[in-house]
Amino acid sequence: MDSSEESKPLLGAVDGSVNLLDAQNDSEEQNYLDKVQNGKLYLATFAAVLGPLSFGFVLGYSSPAIPDLQRISDPNLRLGNEEASWFGSVVTLGAALGGVIGGWLVDKIGRKLSLMMCSIPFIFGFTIIISAQSIWMLYLGRVLTGLASGVTSLVVPVSG
Repeated sequence: MDSSEESKPLLGAVDGSVNLLDAQNDSEEQNYLDKVQNGKLYLATFAAVLGPLSFGFVLGYSSPAIPDLQRISDPNLRLGNEEASWFGSVVTLGAALGGVIGGWLVDKIGRKLSLMMCSIPFIFGFTIIISAQSIWMLYLGRVLTGLASGVTSLVVPVSG
């Protein structure tokens, strides 16, 4: 550090005195913060968290669902050991496909729209799982939610 450069403390005066300019800036900052409405900030934060939250739902869904699907009374939806294994792991096939599609989507339509488009396979996938009449519908729902998870996990860390 050059001797001609001035060194300033990070959090105020070293001797504890209050600088009038700092006090004025603090009051202006406080006036600004009093006028800020946090509703839009909370909405933006909530929207930003929905992708990772949905991704977590997809990854964690199979663990509590498999035991129930193995004991369900409907024989069309009852999972054996092999079907349960596929139900838990088929989401990764969708995620692998989603990674490839996500790269193309980011190039064509950008990050923001790509993330918004992820809601479509999330919604359809969970809707298919909820209304499933066969094991194959469960698999299809898991693949669609995996696809959306793959796109989300690719798009979110891409720098803008």
